[in-house]
This record gives sequence, structure tokens and C-alpha cells, in this order.
Amino acid sequence: MCILASTYPGAESEDIPTFGLLYAVGTLGGSTAWVTGGMAFGFADGGISENPAILLGRELQLSNSVKLMSENYVFVNVEDGLLMSGGLRFVGERIAVDVALVTFPALLTAVEGYAFLPWIGFAYNFGP
Repeated sequence: MCILASTYPGAESEDIPTFGLLYAVGTLGGSTAWVTGGMAFGFADGGISENPAILLGRELQLSNSVKLMSENYVFVNVEDGLLMSGGLRFVGERIAVDVALVTFPALLTAVEGYAFLPWIGFAYNFGP
């Protein structure tokens, strides 16, 4: 179980609210393919959400430095609460770069034209 918490930087009030996620994530797989599942509950102002967000992810190694990936989230009890993504992860010795497309399936039928948002993510490993 993990906690990701934050507050509002620069707030001048003594009652600065804290917000974040209480979550658990696990990954299963071998040397070239992985499946990740998880669940998170949001919290803010001393309360915690009754409805979780559920994660289902998948990675498939295409080469030593490229992976095919997908991360999908279900927001329980939220209308049209499904977020889907897919793309490539480029992996170096210390850095990983994600290039993907993100969409809500409800957008696919509601929007004429392009219903995907581009996603670029960076991760740097500071460890040994």
C-alpha cells in the first residue's frame, strides 16, 4: 500500500488542505511481457473517496530499448469513466520516454475527427 500526497504550494492559510491517492499496484510477467493491475482511492480535506479508480496496464518488449505499452483506468461509478491509452516507451540506461495517445471511449462517438490526446512522459532514474 502506498500514499501519494500533496498540498497547495504557496498557500498562506494555516488550514492548507492535503490531497492525494492511497493506492496499491502489482505487476506480473516474465522477461519480455508484463501485466499491471492496481486500485487507488483519492483523498482530500480529511475524507477519502468511496469509489476507486482501477488500473489495468500491459507492456510488451519489442527490442532492448522499445516497449509497446497500454495503461487503462476505470473510474468506478463515474459516467463514461474509462480512460484508455497506448503507445511506445523508449528506454535508456537512466531515462524512459513515453509517446502515446490517450482517449475516453465516449469521445470516439461524440467527437467528429480526432478523439485522441497526445501524451509525452519522461522518467529519470536517479539511483545507482
